[in-house]
Amino acid sequence: MSLSAAASPQGSASVLGMKPQADVFAADAATAGAPDTFGEGDLRLAQLLCSRLCHDLIGAAGAISNGVELLADEAADNADIHDLIRLSGRQLNRRLAFYRQAFAMSGAQGPASSLEEARRLAVAFLDGGRVTLHWSVDGPEIAGDDISAALLRLVLCAVLVASEGLGRGGTVSVRIEGGPLGTTLRIDGEGRGADLSSVIRAALDPETAPEAITARTVPAYYLGQLSRQLKARVDVAHRDGGFCLRIG
Repeated sequence: MSLSAAASPQGSASVLGMKPQADVFAADAATAGAPDTFGEGDLRLAQLLCSRLCHDLIGAAGAISNGVELLADEAADNADIHDLIRLSGRQLNRRLAFYRQAFAMSGAQGPASSLEEARRLAVAFLDGGRVTLHWSVDGPEIAGDDISAALLRLVLCAVLVASEGLGRGGTVSVRIEGGPLGTTLRIDGEGRGADLSSVIRAALDPETAPEAITARTVPAYYLGQLSRQLKARVDVAHRDGGFCLRIG
């Protein structure tokens, strides 16, 4: 199944070509059937996601705080401290920008983002780590197109999940393919010991119970839910030296 615009009145356009008003998340707050309060499962997932984000951001924030305290030490090397603060600040800003687009409602009713914006966020997020990014778009009908906020989240979450399968470093290759039947997203992870663990694969299943999700696996669960919202499925395949996530 392609990433079809099931929420669109036309129903046959690629999600990549959807305008912001067709974003499947745009009407979340106004949906007539939406609950007025969190259910127990919803609250648990919100807590897990907050725990995960705080865990990923606290290191850089703490380094900035420590650097500021060290500046009061007259014997300290201020040049090195300034470098620490600057690098940690850049890392914190890059991660915040990535997570803001990947998980927040920001932009759900605003201007669509471009494929280039998605690529830039992914490159910045992985910069300085052991995982590098390759990016390609195949299909003149989608090259340079705007994408909905929902699809932007999907791409970024897929990059995050794939990078976590490369604990020893490696390469994440993103390929967005457009065709007459719609658009598919393929994420390949290659590197030493590359593997999407069984708990991550389980979390990708939209039918997995929220009670089985942890702070470590909540991004994969979120990716599975996003895929279901877009009427797509996530397939995972392993091979020697790597794995592949295919969403379509």
